[in-house]
Amino acid sequence: MNIRFLETALWLARLKSMRAVSDKLHVSQTGVSSRIEAVEQELAVRLFVRDESGYRPTEEGQQFLLVAARIVDAYHDLRQRLSRQGGVRGSVRVGMVPALAYTLLPAFMRQLQQHHPLLQLELRTEVTSRLIADVQGGRLDLALCVDDGMHIAGTARIPLLGFAMGFVASPMLGISCAHPLGVQQLAGYPLIGYTSDACGEKHLSAYLSGVDLAAVTLYRSNALATMIHMACSGLGIAPVPLLAVQRELEAGLLLPVPVQQPLWRLNYQAVHAASPVPAPVAALVQLVAMSAQALCAVASVAHAWPAGNPQEPSGKTAGGPQKSPFVALQGGTDTETSSRSLQDTP
Repeated sequence: MNIRFLETALWLARLKSMRAVSDKLHVSQTGVSSRIEAVEQELAVRLFVRDESGYRPTEEGQQFLLVAARIVDAYHDLRQRLSRQGGVRGSVRVGMVPALAYTLLPAFMRQLQQHHPLLQLELRTEVTSRLIADVQGGRLDLALCVDDGMHIAGTARIPLLGFAMGFVASPMLGISCAHPLGVQQLAGYPLIGYTSDACGEKHLSAYLSGVDLAAVTLYRSNALATMIHMACSGLGIAPVPLLAVQRELEAGLLLPVPVQQPLWRLNYQAVHAASPVPAPVAALVQLVAMSAQALCAVASVAHAWPAGNPQEPSGKTAGGPQKSPFVALQGGTDTETSSRSLQDTP
């Protein structure tokens, strides 16, 4: 019996399918079956039974899995400790929502290059629901996504930070910043919204709950970059994370649209399989958390806040009086944003 055999049993309990475990571990289904049989023969117990839902652990199998998870976690922790001096190696599949790709990714990647230069990443952006499904299905190792407070079976979640949302538009639309718009007035302009599978769509629909959407000019996009480009082109008003459009606001390509009704806030989290947790994934989670704290430290508290310390967009800035998030954005911060990525919405 070795660590790989224990990990195989843990993944079978999680995915309930030999084929899924085979795809996850890049081992043939025969190899997966042989590993499970080898453990069962060595322990002289039946670990799994198969029914219509797939493979499920027996009573003895449940006891085995509890101990196996501790052994595997301890093993990866030991490897991480021993390899810290030279950095962690391996390959990790990471998915994230574009709002974090625009704001958190640059600082995170610099930390990664400094501490773990030989750790390879496979990055992609996607909506939260698909990222979570891919973590649960073993197709992603780590998801950086929206935190809606829901329990996600079979996963561990680490709260990261929160962002303020704001409506923005091109000066070409001629919207006055002196008078906040009501919801009905806002709906009189073309709006640039989200597709139905994005978290932003749920929030925007709730915000416009008193409006007849059939009478609204509403363009939906599954790409945050497209939404920002459309807004810069004067095609409508877009609700976006304020940090994601900081450069456009500073350059005057976009202006904040003041509204009477406050917008929603979005919190973000890191999600990975509860067990086993390989050393590369554990190392990335630590770097992501550090990068999130660093981002919040240099950003206005009106735009971003660390996990567990939410701030209203109209709240006090650190060490000073109340300040509008729009004023703060036009003044600028030291936060860097990444290049635009024609990927999915936040």
